[in-house]
Amino acid sequence: MERCTLTQRPCRKAIAEVVEANKDRYFLQRTLEAAEILLQGSKEETRKKMSEEDRDRFFLIWNILGLNNGGDIRRILNLSNYLLIKKYKENATATGEKQ
Repeated sequence: MERCTLTQRPCRKAIAEVVEANKDRYFLQRTLEAAEILLQGSKEETRKKMSEEDRDRFFLIWNILGLNNGGDIRRILNLSNYLLIKKYKENATATGEKQ
């Protein structure tokens, strides 16, 4: 994916077009969460007021967007997949569901 080089006004229009084109509710909810975290984290005064978890999310998203090496991106993806599967298994065990 190429880095966006649009100026402020065309970039806003491009973001609106992407959101408008997507009808998946889950995707749109996650897009809003990420956008809010990036907005809050982009300003020092609001970043200071964020919870530690949300500040960590901001820096995680920011750092991942800065990666250009496919191998590094795949390693982070593998780690995040592992952590999500681990969480689902722990939740299933806690609720007594079979895996």
